[in-house]
Amino acid sequence: AAIAAVPGLHGVFIGPNDLSLSLGVPPSSAPRHPKVVEAIVTIRDAARAAGKHAGIFCGDGAFAGEMAAQGFNFVIAGTDTGLLAGAAAKELAAARRQGMDQGGASAPKPGAGY
Repeated sequence: AAIAAVPGLHGVFIGPNDLSLSLGVPPSSAPRHPKVVEAIVTIRDAARAAGKHAGIFCGDGAFAGEMAAQGFNFVIAGTDTGLLAGAAAKELAAARRQGMDQGGASAPKPGAGY
């Protein structure tokens, strides 16, 4: 509550992995451990009580939706690298499926080289 009450501070941002570690709990970007969940609620409520914005990092869209529904003013739904890697994997899989369906190129066999 003291941090949220600092004059000139406009909001607080929760990093659940760091918060989990500081509470002696394994890190998670979608935490379910009761100690971490309680701390998240406490921080969010302290920010609200001080008239500040509350934000949180979320590992995925589902957890981001949960946190938004619980009153967070802003949520981060994953990292740029994680989202980019996921999208690239999806598109590569689609290209491979389409190519194989059409009798086109397939992935090289292990050890076959180029």
